Amino acid sequence: MSEDADRLPRSRSSGATYLIGGRAGVGLITLASTIITARLLLPHAYGIAAMALVFTGFLGIFRDAGMSQAILRKGHIDEAEISFLFWFNCAATTVLAAALAFLARPLSDYYQTPEVRTVIFGLIPSFVIAGIATQHGAILHRNMRFAAISTISITSALAGFVIGVTVAFVRRDVWAIIASATAQATVSAFLTIALAKWKPSKPGRISGLRDVLSFGTNSTAFSLLNYLSASLPAFVLGSLFGPAPLGHFSRAQTLFSLPINTGMSPIIQATMPIMTRQRADPPAYRETYLQLLGRLNCIMLPGSCLLIFAAEPAVITVLGARWAIAGTMLAVLAPALIAYGINAPTVDLLISQNRSAALRMQGVYDFACRALGVLAGLPFGPIAIVAGYSIATLLLAPLHVTLTGRQGPVTARDQWQAIAPALPIGLAAAIGGLAGRWLSNYADLGPFWTLISTVGAGLATIFTLLALNKKSRNMAVSLWYGLTNSSSSS
Repeated sequence: MSEDADRLPRSRSSGATYLIGGRAGVGLITLASTIITARLLLPHAYGIAAMALVFTGFLGIFRDAGMSQAILRKGHIDEAEISFLFWFNCAATTVLAAALAFLARPLSDYYQTPEVRTVIFGLIPSFVIAGIATQHGAILHRNMRFAAISTISITSALAGFVIGVTVAFVRRDVWAIIASATAQATVSAFLTIALAKWKPSKPGRISGLRDVLSFGTNSTAFSLLNYLSASLPAFVLGSLFGPAPLGHFSRAQTLFSLPINTGMSPIIQATMPIMTRQRADPPAYRETYLQLLGRLNCIMLPGSCLLIFAAEPAVITVLGARWAIAGTMLAVLAPALIAYGINAPTVDLLISQNRSAALRMQGVYDFACRALGVLAGLPFGPIAIVAGYSIATLLLAPLHVTLTGRQGPVTARDQWQAIAPALPIGLAAAIGGLAGRWLSNYADLGPFWTLISTVGAGLATIFTLLALNKKSRNMAVSLWYGLTNSSSSS
């Protein structure tokens, strides 16, 4: 085995550690920001911000046009290609920023909320700033500079936190959210460009442009469909029920995203460049992916099952009683976390295998299934809409596994075998969480002690299972070793 090949497992391990550390820091900052600002701002303010952010996020997909994925999927990319992608991205960002300004008023008229127009104008600077640094960020990921990425994430999140909380104390309105987003985007872009240490050359035509555009088109189609399907609850809630229910959903979604951004995404980000380089070695590629899938589900599956019962008392405890609806929404969102642990890695599997057509079809299936879920819940109100979305996301997991296992070195059976050891751990978490919640309700405990009882019973049941079940214990030990052995291998 070559020295580079020997270095890959160490890079993945140390990369995951750096990214998890960075995301953990960002997660703590996000949680602190959520707790403080939620006690200063009303749900109405979050709803107005979410109405604008749904639209800016939608246009942001076209800003990149799948070109960053073009960098990550290729074994080799030259200077001319990177420079072409940078200038393409700058041009697209400029056009889309103009579109944002032009469409601000029609969007505010659609929502019948005049404040949305001003908020969109306030978001345009951060939209442009983030677009300029997109390719520099892709270079950092491709070169596996995970320490730099973590530094950028924590520093920019801290800047957004300080600015956002300060403005929230002074104004007590939606501009605290806008100021936070702008500060975070500005600091992140500045540090990304500085640490990437790359300057683009003059724009020019590149060889293989048709292949790059073809992949970018399919990747963008998937990203677009995935974003639309993920944004369906927010769009429907904002359109039919107004800013307040959307504000509750916005806070529930932020808390829902914390375990994804803190635990799941860093592991995937650290593994993706490794898989790209292992395409020529199918056995190593297969082993890397199955380890990723097994470890993710060992985290996400029990966490999701426990969150179902702990969400409501947790939200009331940390955000206050006026956010109780957000707690209920988070509880019904929790089953979707199970699907994220299975579905999210399949995206990188398809990208690393250059299966962009399959990626596009996966986006079509996701959108159709989630749309049906949202429509099923529509007659029953906001919480039912969120529940329909969550159940639909969960039902997508078998479809993702089947689609990705049709070709390549990783079969559907391989994936289910990798996931299986996490199932008893998830069941133990659900049983313990249910028992703890029932006992706390029976004793008529307050939200804080209900949270302690629910989480404590869930963790106790998990540890009991690990003590009694060797297979589950081995999976947990493997997860722990995989996340902590970088210090011995560095």
